[in-house]
Parts: sequence; C-alpha cells; structure tokens
Amino acid sequence: GRCWGGAMSLHVERGAILSCDSTIKAFIQFLQHKRLINDGENFIIEDLGDAGLLVHDSAIPKIQQAIDDMLEKWVTCLSCVCLSLS
Repeated sequence: GRCWGGAMSLHVERGAILSCDSTIKAFIQFLQHKRLINDGENFIIEDLGDAGLLVHDSAIPKIQQAIDDMLEKWVTCLSCVCLSLS
C-alpha cells in the first residue's frame, strides 16, 4: 500500500501450502483449535479452501508427526477389529 510521510510496516511470514483431503485438513484444524502441537501457538496462516492450508513451515514436522500418530492408532484399531472378527 501507499504510505504518506510515515514508515510502512510489512510483516512477512514463512509458510508452506499443505494440500490435503478434507478429513486431514479437519484434523489439522482440530490440532490448532485444541492447541495440541506447536507449543500451543497458532500455526495455520490461512485456510485456502479446496487448495488446502497455508501453515508456518516450522510446524510441518509436528503436523506430520501428529498425522502419523493418528494413522498408526487408526491402523492398530482396525487390526484389533479384524482380529476379533476372524
């Protein structure tokens, strides 16, 4: 924007676009809402609709670990169900 006579302030954040399906996107939003990762700090910069989420790049390893943990629990749960059905 234009600045008339004063210093212009610009805030730059480094981020990455996470392209994911709606289920994973909802899980990532849940992580932020419940402040479960990233030391309780917000990490979603912008919701990009169908394109995904713009997040702080420093949070990506924590997001990936949370997704991996969730999927591991889901697979373990499914394995238990399958074993009980056989």
